[in-house]
Amino acid sequence: FTIELPELFVVSEVRLLLWDLDRRRFKYLVEVSPDGKKWTTVDDHQEEAVPGGWRKIEFPPRDVRFVRVQGFGNTVNDGTQLVEIEVYSPKE
Repeated sequence: FTIELPELFVVSEVRLLLWDLDRRRFKYLVEVSPDGKKWTTVDDHQEEAVPGGWRKIEFPPRDVRFVRVQGFGNTVNDGTQLVEIEVYSPKE
């Protein structure tokens, strides 16, 4: 899915909360874009599954209007249970 922010922001961090009420591990990809056309990968776990819980994804500050998360299943089923997503500007 894709989230569109209300306007262009300088962003340096995305946090994901993946389902964490059991021991499943997830595969996913997170990308950001200023225009919804040119995407930059900021976190790639398509091959290596990671545990549920909060995932803190930090990257060099960049102009962002869109955040896209693609899920590739988990160790229990083909779903990706994303509970929450947060987007942060750099601290000044």
